[in-house]
Amino acid sequence: MSLQEITSSPFLTEEGLTLAISTVATIFPSENSDTEPSPAARKVADVLNLMASGVDIEIIPVQAELTVTQAARFLKMSEGRLNELLDDDLIGYRLEGGRRMVQRESILEFERETREMEEGCAELT
Repeated sequence: MSLQEITSSPFLTEEGLTLAISTVATIFPSENSDTEPSPAARKVADVLNLMASGVDIEIIPVQAELTVTQAARFLKMSEGRLNELLDDDLIGYRLEGGRRMVQRESILEFERETREMEEGCAELT
């Protein structure tokens, strides 16, 4: 199986994952080498390690808009709860042909604010 086949396939087989991991390993120099791996190579290795340990991975472009279903899955909440947050303008979105398209940056900002509030509440207890 070639690296091109791996990257174009929506699912990595066990054989493909092994090949991808070994391919990334060749990008990283040995411990005795003076050169550092590129940040991109480190990210690829991190993603492959997470996948190898069974973690589900979804890659989303930086400037992306997500459907309500995708955004709810990303936030680990129901679509109904997300729609309530959208209705209350707590997360930014735009309408496209009657469909809500959720702005990725708004999702990340909501996550940051939620985490900060949780940390603040934890400090009070």
